[in-house]
Amino acid sequence: MARNYLEHSITVGEKVSRLRPESSKSQYSLALGYFSAAHQSIGDTQFAPAEKFARLSLREFEAVASKTQSDSAQYNIALVTRLLAALKTKMGDGREALRYGRQALAIDLNRAKSGKINPEILLDLSFDHNELGDAFAVSKDFVRSLESYKRSQRVLEDLLQKDPHSVRFKGRLADLYGQQGRLLLGLGRLTQAGVFLRQSYSLRRELADISKDISSRALLAESSGDLGIWQCRSGNSREGRELLSAALTKLQETEAATLLLMEGKDTNSRLQGQASVCGLNPSAAR
Repeated sequence: MARNYLEHSITVGEKVSRLRPESSKSQYSLALGYFSAAHQSIGDTQFAPAEKFARLSLREFEAVASKTQSDSAQYNIALVTRLLAALKTKMGDGREALRYGRQALAIDLNRAKSGKINPEILLDLSFDHNELGDAFAVSKDFVRSLESYKRSQRVLEDLLQKDPHSVRFKGRLADLYGQQGRLLLGLGRLTQAGVFLRQSYSLRRELADISKDISSRALLAESSGDLGIWQCRSGNSREGRELLSAALTKLQETEAATLLLMEGKDTNSRLQGQASVCGLNPSAAR
C-alpha cells in the first residue's frame, strides 16, 4: 500500500517536473519522493534501486540549491550525500562511502561556519562523523574509525550536557556507544568494549522505561544481546547465554524485528550469527 502510494507520487512528481522544469517547488517535492523511495529500498535490502533513487534525489536537491543558498537547501544535499555514504558502507564499498561521507561533512562544516551554530547543525556533524566511522570500519581502517566515532561522541555528549533530558540525543548516543562497543569487541578489546556496551544498555534501559513502546524495547533487546556476546567472550558463558537467548526471543517478535530492519539494523541475523560464541545453536535460535 505504502509502496504503491510512493510510486504513484513519484510518477506524478516526474510529470509535473517535466511540465514545470524551473519550478523549485516541484523539484523539491520530487526530491523528497526519490529520497523516501531510497530509504524504503534500503529497508528492503534492494541496494541498486536505493542508489538510483538517492542519486536522483541528490540531483533534484542540487537543482533547488542552485537557485538559493539557504541553509535548508544545503542541509538537504548533505542529508542525501550522507545516505549515499551509508548505502555504500552497506554495499562494502569503503572508498565510495568515504568519498560521500567527506562531502557531507564538508557541507555541514560550511553550514556551521556560514550561520549561527545550533543543536541541529551540531547533530548533523555528529551524523557525518558517525558515517565516516562506519566507512573507515568497512575499509578495515579501525584506528580512524574509532577516531571518527569519538568525534561524533564528543559532539553528542556536549549536546546532551546542554539538554540532559533530550530523548533524541540519548538515543543517538546509545546507538553510537553500541557501535563502538561492537567494533572494539570484534578487535578483541574486551575491557573497552564492555564499557561502551554497558553505557549503550544503560541509556536504552532509561529510554525504554520512559516510552515503553515497541521500538525502545527492540533497541534494548539489541543492547542486551550485545552484552550477552560480550559476556560470553569474557568467559561468563552462563550469564551471556541468558542475555543473548532472551534478546533473540524478544527480537523474534515480528514487530520488533521489522522496526529494527526499517532502521537498517538486521540485528536478529547479526546476533544469531554470533550465537555459537555463547554455545547456542544459531538455527535453534531462529
